[in-house]
Amino acid sequence: MGYCIKSGMEHQSRKTGIIMSEKGFYTIDDNQLIHAPESVGGKDWSIWVKRHKEYKYPVRGWYYFETREEAKKFFNYEDPPDESPDDPFQIPDSIQERERINQAIEEWVQTLEIKPKEEEITRLKEMATTPARKTDQESARTKN
Repeated sequence: MGYCIKSGMEHQSRKTGIIMSEKGFYTIDDNQLIHAPESVGGKDWSIWVKRHKEYKYPVRGWYYFETREEAKKFFNYEDPPDESPDDPFQIPDSIQERERINQAIEEWVQTLEIKPKEEEITRLKEMATTPARKTDQESARTKN
């Protein structure tokens, strides 16, 4: 299926946990639920969310929904198992996961206009991959 999705900057991926608006066009492609929050189109066609009431669905396999849950129900789609830990603050156990986090930090640093000092980057990596220690004050509170 050939198509191009237009999305404004305010629409982040579901993996980040930040979705500003779930409304838009949805389709199933390669067993994945695909969301086009602003518009979608191909070489000789396009559909726009702001004109969604004007279309007769499906349009090249795309349907308009107000929420992701509506789309999931319509397509009888279940999200794949989440690969992230249940606790978002859980520290990774594997060396590969620690390396993935360190690589992501390095890539993020490259996008910054003002580069942090190397020791700041090292500290950030340590914080991201080292379990937090309770302070004496927190420990005292949990004993009472």
